[in-house]
Amino acid sequence: LNAVFAQLLLEMQPGFFATDRFDERNGPVTDAALQWVNENIAEPLSVRAVANHLHLSESRLSHVFKNDMHISVYQYILQKKLICANQKINQGIPPMQAAAQCGFQDYSGFYRIYKKMFGVSPSKQCSSII
Repeated sequence: LNAVFAQLLLEMQPGFFATDRFDERNGPVTDAALQWVNENIAEPLSVRAVANHLHLSESRLSHVFKNDMHISVYQYILQKKLICANQKINQGIPPMQAAAQCGFQDYSGFYRIYKKMFGVSPSKQCSSII
């Protein structure tokens, strides 16, 4: 189920994540959070970092973001980073390098959540491209 969801996210990516739903349905807090996350995706991001940048409490940001996006800030950041890494792997960048370029500091943690989301290990994804 996670692999199907991940594939759906990838297929929707040009129309969905490219704009990240910047529209009138989102409030200014969510739009600012989306923009900042997208601009800093290669950095080690956290809910605290986003909230600090926006001068909000973590709980306020989490509440507003979840109401607008129907996903937690943490899950959004994680999925965005995984999609970033997957795209880099599909472009031929080695998995360890792709993980680092997308802000993952721990390859073993990246490996575990990548496999959980996409249903294959990053190295298998890489070898299926060749």
